[in-house]
This record gives sequence, structure tokens and C-alpha cells, in this order.
Amino acid sequence: MKLTLAEMAAHFDAEVDAMETWGDSPRDQWRKTTLQSVLDRSEVGPEDVVLELGCGTGLISRHLAPHVSRVVAVDCSPKALERARAEAAGQGNIHWLRGDMRDPPGVPDITTAIFCDSLRYLSPPERKATLRKVWSMLPEDGLLIIGDLIWTIAPEQVEDADALGLEDFAYTLLAEPLGQLLAGLGSGPRLLALHPSRSVVTALKGG
Repeated sequence: MKLTLAEMAAHFDAEVDAMETWGDSPRDQWRKTTLQSVLDRSEVGPEDVVLELGCGTGLISRHLAPHVSRVVAVDCSPKALERARAEAAGQGNIHWLRGDMRDPPGVPDITTAIFCDSLRYLSPPERKATLRKVWSMLPEDGLLIIGDLIWTIAPEQVEDADALGLEDFAYTLLAEPLGQLLAGLGSGPRLLALHPSRSVVTALKGG
């Protein structure tokens, strides 16, 4: 069932305090590893324009902003964006937008699009439609990066799955269908499996 923007916002408003809290739990450590792997694969430079969809409190956008021309960061949660703006005080090249990642904004000169721990909250049809929209916005040689709970084997086969703190709110995101979807858009997606449940996928348009 499609969630309304208000329902999604309420869920993430309640999660704001945990978004940049890194405890010793497996869930937190794998979140941190995924985030760092997304940053490592961003390959951005001074001319790049980045769109982050589902930016939360903006950790990725803040890390990338000093190295790029501009960042457009979108989230549905007012509380997350309030925290993001406060944390990014002085970083004038980040544009924070409240919106629905299922309806990504047009971004002139975009070169890179990022989803980190956000794509799994979309149903499979929504995910397909959203990725198609974002892919159509990217230029040749544009880069798409997805870091998430992307399962490389069936969740029931992962011994420590319960320790990952999986949300009932999220949909299961499997590596093979995601790869097939991106391949169908004309990319050669690459998957870095960090854990049976955690992966980073990159897709270079025209590559």
C-alpha cells in the first residue's frame, strides 16, 4: 500500500535523534559502514551537482558539499531537515528541500544521485518509477549510488538478521531484482556486498 507523505514524515520525525547516533549494535555499525561506503564511491569533484533523496539529517550532503559545486538534499521529515540545516550552518551550497523522493525535483546540471538508507521505504512499483525518473535526469556519465539494506540472499537465511533492527515499515530490497531494474535502464550496475543484508550499488549512465 502506498504511504502518504504525511505518514512517511511522521515515521522519520520519530527517528531523527537516532539518525546520527552510532552505538555498538550491529545495526548501527552496519549503517555507519554503508554510509562510509557510499561516500567512498561518490567520486565527486568541484564541478559536480549532487541530488540526495531521503537525506535525513544530511550527513552525506554535509560531507560532500565542500567537494562539489552544489548539493540538493530532499527529505519528507520536517524535523530531520530542521536538524540538517542546523548542522550545516555555513555550508551555503546545500539546498534543503522538503518533498517526496517519489517525485524528485528537477536539478539543473545534476551529475550524481544518491539514495542512502531510503530506497527500501518505497514499494517495488514506487521504487521502479522513482529510479526511472532519477535515471532520466542524469546525463551521460552520470552516477547513481544506492546504499541500503540490499539483501544478496534471502533474509531468512541471514543468521544475525534479527540484530539488524529491521523496520516493519520498510519493504524488502533484494539485490538481483534491483540489478535487473538498473540493467533494464541501460546501465551495468556494480554491487559491493558489505554483509548479506547490506550492499552498495553503483550505476554509471552510459558505462
